[in-house]
Amino acid sequence: MPFTSLRNLALIAAACGGIAAPAGAQQAFVAEPVNLPPADFTGDQFVDNDGCIFVRAGFDGKTTWVPRVTRSREPVCGQEPTFAAAAVPEPAEEPAVETVEAPSALAAVEAPKSPRAAAPATAASPAAQPAAAATPARSARPQASVPPRIVRSAPPRAPVAADARWDRPAPRIAPSAEVIPTAGGGTMVVAESSWIVPDQVFESRVERGVTIPPGYEPAWEDGRLNPWRAWQKVAGFRATQRVWTSTVPRIGIPEGVPATVEDPVAVYRTTAPAPRTGTGVRYVTDDGRRAVVSTSGAAAQPARFVRVGLFSSQGGADAAARRLHSAGLPVRFGTQRHDGRSLRAVLVGPFTSDAALRDGLAQTRRAGYADAVAH
Repeated sequence: MPFTSLRNLALIAAACGGIAAPAGAQQAFVAEPVNLPPADFTGDQFVDNDGCIFVRAGFDGKTTWVPRVTRSREPVCGQEPTFAAAAVPEPAEEPAVETVEAPSALAAVEAPKSPRAAAPATAASPAAQPAAAATPARSARPQASVPPRIVRSAPPRAPVAADARWDRPAPRIAPSAEVIPTAGGGTMVVAESSWIVPDQVFESRVERGVTIPPGYEPAWEDGRLNPWRAWQKVAGFRATQRVWTSTVPRIGIPEGVPATVEDPVAVYRTTAPAPRTGTGVRYVTDDGRRAVVSTSGAAAQPARFVRVGLFSSQGGADAAARRLHSAGLPVRFGTQRHDGRSLRAVLVGPFTSDAALRDGLAQTRRAGYADAVAH
């Protein structure tokens, strides 16, 4: 091959390498945009001034901009900036900038070039110190004028702090205690191993799992019918926020992007256990009172109850139970079918004497249930 052809190939290879350099630079991972959109921007994504695409993420009014990545987790860059025409505000004058005397430093550096600067040899030593002081002048970039990110500390959907220690399967409560806020503005002390669940899930919970009839197979194998699906511990509630966003659907937080971890907000504390399996499940509430829940058939007992009423919804029955429980009354649930519908019965008791039954009936009526009767 002639020498001229080899030289032309070398020039073409050098030109291609120079063109590909900026494209490779765009693939460097960026965790945050170099500029944020205006406060009134409502779009789902935007392109920052470096040409990288960022997608809106967040929950309950809190906004976080997450970089859009490819399947190989490389940022998507090289696009036209959305707010390229916006003027960058001048950085505010800082007292530290005034201390940098650039003209003095330049005069000291140029002093050896003057014929008269040969005599004062000591003037060369002060010139070296101001030359290093010129570094803060480079740090005064327009990035300092970027408006601060506004993070609204609105709490997420408030879960219920169940705080129950189970004897079976018996997860142990850690000795450390945590203080979390409550919906009323107060605080509540719970352990990191305490069970919590969103209140809307707790109100509509089921007491037993789904039973597959003989001859049928489950339609889903992904756990959507698992009655434990929404239950988690306080430690797991915090750990989830470090990996996933709180949006629907959840988005994985890229490595290096700071995550905001918030505490759960407790609506109320309950002694009711999580969805049960098996028989003889025993649990201990936070105040030390013990209760035994059995799924076996009810045995005949010389005990009587106060019948509060029948409820068509699980939420109404639970609300009545909380109201009676706050009045210091023991509450039980029952099931009764009426006109082909399964109704939820709320009972107060048991009472082992007529005097206790009359006293319980009077307390139930004072709690607001005037139609309650002894049963």
